[in-house]
Amino acid sequence: METTENSPDMSLEQAQATVATKPHPKITKEHIQDRIEEVRYLVEDTATICLITMANGFQAHGYSKPADARNYDAQVGERYAYEDAFKKLWPLEAYLLLERIARGELDEPDAPAEPEFPPGLHVYVSHKVVTAGKISAAAESDGGIALSVGQFVCTVQWSYLDRVPNKELQKCVGGYLVQYEDGYQSWSPAEAFESGYRLRDA
Repeated sequence: METTENSPDMSLEQAQATVATKPHPKITKEHIQDRIEEVRYLVEDTATICLITMANGFQAHGYSKPADARNYDAQVGERYAYEDAFKKLWPLEAYLLLERIARGELDEPDAPAEPEFPPGLHVYVSHKVVTAGKISAAAESDGGIALSVGQFVCTVQWSYLDRVPNKELQKCVGGYLVQYEDGYQSWSPAEAFESGYRLRDA
């Protein structure tokens, strides 16, 4: 097993953006939050206990207490106790997901055919007609760059970054993936795109 004393090269935000582009079944923070029925806190002196009750009745407990009582803050205590309880739910939800996969309850979608226009893009009208979608996440992929647009993932070539400031991958997030009628794809900053195009009525 390879070991290292260095911290990971990828930041947490970059890791989350990469995971967001993965099309296969996965557990998300929102997935867990949607199943929370109730959150309660118990405070004793400077110790805070968080009790998260799930929709099925399962309960996860979290604990927080400052080393020095003079650093106690009620809201900080609740946040740390909540995070401590919440992190215990990840492996449990992952186990349930693996059970569903093992039983064949989750069918893997076939690889979609290459669309004429990438899915998730809408028709906008200016002096020309384009299809476009706002980018919510970006990550490297085997074929170039994977861009999350709505609930879909579109793969573009590295040359797509030519118009992005300093050609930095994460700076394209928040802008628009724009495809013209001839198939050419480009990046546009949100302010410039939204001031120049309007969404065509469906």
